[in-house]
Formats: sequence, structure tokens, C-alpha cells
Amino acid sequence: MNSGQDLWQEITAAIPRLKKNNSESLKQYNMEQFRIEVAIGDHGKFYDIRALGNARYEISENGEIIGTIILDGRNHTHCESQGCELDLPALHAIREGIQAHEGLSQAE
Repeated sequence: MNSGQDLWQEITAAIPRLKKNNSESLKQYNMEQFRIEVAIGDHGKFYDIRALGNARYEISENGEIIGTIILDGRNHTHCESQGCELDLPALHAIREGIQAHEGLSQAE
């Protein structure tokens, strides 16, 4: 009977640690994915952005991935895209939205 009690104590002791780890994982996931609104012409559009690392960001619209943008760490007015279905004004507006969210200054 002791082994059952020991197991129960071990399980109940692990619960706070599991909750903390899950909370930290959720925070990290939320930090890696965000939503921006950008002005394109006379319209505002929403895009979901997911950080992929190394200054790469996946761009989604209405749950569909529409491309990837790579920010230039040395020249904040420059970026590259991969597989984007966006025109240049939209791409630059998204770049600026990502930079604003990430706290990057164009003056750096």
C-alpha cells in the first residue's frame, strides 16, 4: 500500500511543475505568433505572422499561408520574400508591421 501512496504523492508533486512548463510553452508559442493590421491603399488587412527564427516570418491570411518574409538585420528598409502572393506595397507594409511588433527601429 505504501507504493500506491508514494506514487500518488509523486504525481501530485509533479502537477505544479507540469502546469508551469505548459504555461511557459504557451507563452513562448504566443510570442512566436502574432497578428498585425496593415494599411494597403485605402483598406486595412489582417495577417497572422509566425516567427520562424533567423529573421524569417511566415505570413498567413485567413488561415492560409501566403508566403515568407526575411528581414535584413543590417538594413531595416530591405527584406526578401519567398513564395509570396503579395505585391511590393503590401510586402513593405507587412515588413513595417513586423518591425513595429518586434520593436525594431528603422533608424538603427
